[in-house]
Amino acid sequence: MCLYNRGSLLLTLVFLIMGLVDTFAQCPTVTTPTQTFCDIQSPIVGDLVAINNGNGIRWYGTPISTTPLSPATGLINGEDYYADDNSGSCGTRQRVDVVIYGAPVGLNFQGVCVDDPGEAIIADLVASGNDIRWYIVPNGGTPLPTSTVLTDNTIYYADQSNPFTGCRTSRLSVFVNVGVVPVPVGNTIQEFCVDQLPAPTVANLVASGTNNWYSTISSALPLEPSTPLVDGASYFATTVDPPCESVERLEVQVIFNAPNDPGTNGTIDICETDVISTQTVNLFDGLNGTPITGGIWTGPFPTTNGSTGTVNITTMTVAGSPYIFTYTVDATAGCTESTSTVTINIIPPPNAGIDGSVTFCGNATPTDLFASLGGTPDTGGTWSPALTSGSGMFDPAVDPDGTYTYTVTGTPPCADASATVTVTTVPPPNAGTNGSVTFCGNGTPTDLFASLGGTPDTGGTWSPALTSGSGLFDPAVDPAGTYTYTVTATPPCADASATVTVTTIPPPNAGTDGSVTFCGNETPTDLFASLGGTPDTGGTWSPALTSGSGMFDPAVDPDGTYTYTVAGTPPCADASATVTVTTIPPPNAGTDGSVTFC
Repeated sequence: MCLYNRGSLLLTLVFLIMGLVDTFAQCPTVTTPTQTFCDIQSPIVGDLVAINNGNGIRWYGTPISTTPLSPATGLINGEDYYADDNSGSCGTRQRVDVVIYGAPVGLNFQGVCVDDPGEAIIADLVASGNDIRWYIVPNGGTPLPTSTVLTDNTIYYADQSNPFTGCRTSRLSVFVNVGVVPVPVGNTIQEFCVDQLPAPTVANLVASGTNNWYSTISSALPLEPSTPLVDGASYFATTVDPPCESVERLEVQVIFNAPNDPGTNGTIDICETDVISTQTVNLFDGLNGTPITGGIWTGPFPTTNGSTGTVNITTMTVAGSPYIFTYTVDATAGCTESTSTVTINIIPPPNAGIDGSVTFCGNATPTDLFASLGGTPDTGGTWSPALTSGSGMFDPAVDPDGTYTYTVTGTPPCADASATVTVTTVPPPNAGTNGSVTFCGNGTPTDLFASLGGTPDTGGTWSPALTSGSGLFDPAVDPAGTYTYTVTATPPCADASATVTVTTIPPPNAGTDGSVTFCGNETPTDLFASLGGTPDTGGTWSPALTSGSGMFDPAVDPDGTYTYTVAGTPPCADASATVTVTTIPPPNAGTDGSVTFC
């Protein structure tokens, strides 16, 4: 059973393979895998070539598509097509790549640039393709020889051939413009000034027409217009008429010339005080650099001695300064005439003023010595020896007497100027400081000078005037009040004054001594009445009386001397007076009695 089945299977496979071989033998054969056409042939699928092996030919767009292409379907350049037979079941289909040649590739507008119109020919036109031919018509006609002279503003046509079939393609139309750009003309040597500003560049080169400039006869890249020129170098110009540029080039050599040297600007400074003594100066000596001789001087004053430029300066003033003179030398190739200037400055000399002197009081406020200079000195000078203030302020309290020099720095060539101030300091008077004093009205005369504070000078005067005619105050005759002591000053010092305020205290009055005699049986009596004069009340008695006051009681107080004292207000001393008391025994008449007479 198993052997039978296996044998039947093998037999079936053999018949199947034999059938497939017979089928494949009828599939078309592609012998030209790349097939080419010209676009004017309008190739279609029916133009594709394959060998029919007996079962017909069908063409497909892909290796596996099931719908064949119509024979009238137009072919597409660059596409691939696949051959099969009428059954469409050949299996792996053979591929054909299609190339369709069209018009040559090129610009539709082409400019041909020549130096002469007859030089533009067909050979100057550009198109890419195989076996290019040019025509004057879009279709038909006879190809033009490559030496045919081109006509400006004309359309020419080009086709190409299929290198495999020889067919001709459609034609490329080209509008031709013939540009005639002659070689520029100009000076082959062009000169510039070495100190020209701004510095010469390629833009300063000159040639006919519109130009490009190159560094060599064959360099491809034109120079930028801002490229600086180099002395002795050559530059090459073409004529440019876009899109054309001349083939040949004009060579120009650049030469830099140095201008005649007038030197560089200078100045001559002359102090006003030297104008008369100097009289003349040579302007040429005031130029800097390396000026050449032979130039011409012009300016506000005439000059002599040619390029030496001798000028009389005796009438020049500070007010008219500066005086500017111009020195001019001739031009050189590429350079204009050259000039430089010399400026004469008349410099005003410094003014320190005129020597002066000043006297200060020793107690004066600080004062600027500048005010003691005579004339009209310039400010901004310096003083020597230096003052304590660090400026010109003289302080009599700290700066010593002497001669002080004021110096004003001169602007060269003027020398410095100086003047002096001689300073004298006068000691100020001293009246001391205010004081006060109190006197007892019965005090002795006293000099008020002792009542001033400080250390006053002697020799002053008092006001109001004292009775003594000096400074002695007599409390007995001079009234209390304020007395001013004045010391006369030596100019420029002012008089000095101080005051003494005087107070006078009235002295106490105990009256004058007295005496009194009492009868031993009298009533108590006040001893005050026994004092002479006009004693002050309120005093005290000693020794003390039995009454505790001034009442003397003859019955109990002993005879003797009793002192009455009145206390004084300082500086007054106490005052005293005495009363001498004498007591007389009274008479004795006995006592009353009676007697009987007969």
